[in-house]
Amino acid sequence: MDFRSLQKALAPTDTEKDDMYEAQIENYLVEQVQKHSGMCLKLIDAARRGFPDRTVIWPRTWSPALVHLVEVKTPDGVLASWQQRYHKELRDMGVDVFTLWTKEEVDGYVKGYATASS
Repeated sequence: MDFRSLQKALAPTDTEKDDMYEAQIENYLVEQVQKHSGMCLKLIDAARRGFPDRTVIWPRTWSPALVHLVEVKTPDGVLASWQQRYHKELRDMGVDVFTLWTKEEVDGYVKGYATASS
């Protein structure tokens, strides 16, 4: 196998590229939430698929903490049907579930809730 063939074989697929980019957005969310005194936890539901990627907790001095569930996707990503169903069930129970598609949306989310948390 020549170098070009090897390079092509080792190149990430489109799905792997999307996963890498999604991880960058998720890591950015974690950094920004922590930078603004929040917590950004990685929790899972071991019994079921579709639980949002992150549980964000914003401290508040004058009332109970704000707790949000946040799903992270790439701009061209798609929520799977099981994610859509699970998120709807959570919203129907009064849980705030956000889907953030870009770093700019992360910035808007953090700006909206970090300032409200102090």
